[in-house]
Amino acid sequence: MAASLWMLSIFATSSSVVTVGQLAHVVSSAAAGQVTEGGFRQVWEHVWWIFVKGWHATEFGILYLLVWRAAPSKQTLSLALPALFAISDEFHQLFVPSRGCGVSDVCIDWLGIAAAWSFASGWLGGHKRRPALLLALVGTCIGLLFLLSVYPFGLITLSAGAPAGSRP
Repeated sequence: MAASLWMLSIFATSSSVVTVGQLAHVVSSAAAGQVTEGGFRQVWEHVWWIFVKGWHATEFGILYLLVWRAAPSKQTLSLALPALFAISDEFHQLFVPSRGCGVSDVCIDWLGIAAAWSFASGWLGGHKRRPALLLALVGTCIGLLFLLSVYPFGLITLSAGAPAGSRP
């Protein structure tokens, strides 16, 4: 049930677009003028990938954990369902104005699933690994997120209503 609700949440959020202007306005208003919209835009231009792509990996990692928790003995299902849903979610974005479909985004979603799988099989599975290994995994994930976000290596990017490769 929780996994289904989470999938619905992912679908709903990928059915809309929050522009940089809208986000800048909300942040500026919430900061009571301490952050200007222009200042936010300047910072966002350099760090957007951490938040946007990091959230994509996180939401699919959470989906894996929810499916795994619902069916811990069905490892294949726990991996396949979130992985296939990542593909379908990207495809769905082809039909959402100002959104796009990128293989690199699917890879980022899969990276979140892999990180959650590693965490679940190591820490939650009772095989506590050394903290250095977990730190290495987190560092690798951040590095791969950056590479896939900024340099999609010519991977396929399709869009509906937005120029290919455009950023949020």
